[in-house]
Amino acid sequence: MAAELSGSAGLAFHACLEDDVLISRRDLGHVAIMADHFMNRRETWPSLARLKSFLPVVAHGVGLSLGSADGLDPAYAGPLVEFLDFLRPAWFGEHLAFTRAGGRDLGHLGPLPFNAESVRAVARNAASIKAELPCPLLLENISTPFLLPGSVWSEPEFVARALDAADCGLLLDLHNLHADAHNQGFDAEAALDAMPIERAVEVHVAGGFREGRWLVDSHTKPPPDAVFDLLARVRGRGVDPAVTLEWDRNLPPFEALLEVLERARGVAGVESNPLRVGPFEPRPGGPALGPLQERFVEAVLAPAGRLEGVDDEAIAHYAGGLKRKKGL
Repeated sequence: MAAELSGSAGLAFHACLEDDVLISRRDLGHVAIMADHFMNRRETWPSLARLKSFLPVVAHGVGLSLGSADGLDPAYAGPLVEFLDFLRPAWFGEHLAFTRAGGRDLGHLGPLPFNAESVRAVARNAASIKAELPCPLLLENISTPFLLPGSVWSEPEFVARALDAADCGLLLDLHNLHADAHNQGFDAEAALDAMPIERAVEVHVAGGFREGRWLVDSHTKPPPDAVFDLLARVRGRGVDPAVTLEWDRNLPPFEALLEVLERARGVAGVESNPLRVGPFEPRPGGPALGPLQERFVEAVLAPAGRLEGVDDEAIAHYAGGLKRKKGL
């Protein structure tokens, strides 16, 4: 199925789009189902089964906490596996992130330090869930305005190590990369060229908004030109992964979503010169992963939290987004 969806252009599915999706199914290559929205709502499963009878389906998640030093939470993983057994998607994508630490649920994607201990945690947790999944597992890069203490590699290096250790494909989120380049001050095209693009099975495109000096990955706008430029560079590497448009709130008319997908289909590859990642050379440094994750959760959930080694303004920006998400 993964090979059949190469080059497919599809949408992140929302229940309010069901009629439009079914009517316009010939204009869609696939739909992406957010497992967290449906896995504990069995009354929605018959509609998803009907949807799958018309269109290929892939799945996505945000709450598995693949990077957690504490391991996976059976109370979350069990229902997730049961849902995916029902849905039987072509693949399931999750983030290189953690959402739980020290028994506390962050409710948001927390970044990992780019080091060997994080790679080991991801590999250990991925092996645990892969043994239960009815489909391949993909790992996705996240958006974060800062690097955590203890990072000893660039993000492309870390992603390459994690994919190798977990033996997974890549779900490459181009707007996440674009936002991180803006917020952290690096070159997005150079970072993309260093990514293990040959392992990309799916690509996410989306748009966000500016908040002061920050670019927020909100999934509430059309993808900017820079994201389509990155998509062209992906195709310039000789791969053509499935492309999924993520648009979560403030949805435009359905025809506007189809126009974005048509633009994604029409983006031609441009030649790029990939930067090769060197041999794996772990370097010492940084706090242990578990305590660092617990301190991070405490910092971003506190009224005015601080985390040593991270800019206070960046932590405040992340915490503000988390509080808006939770309606606080």
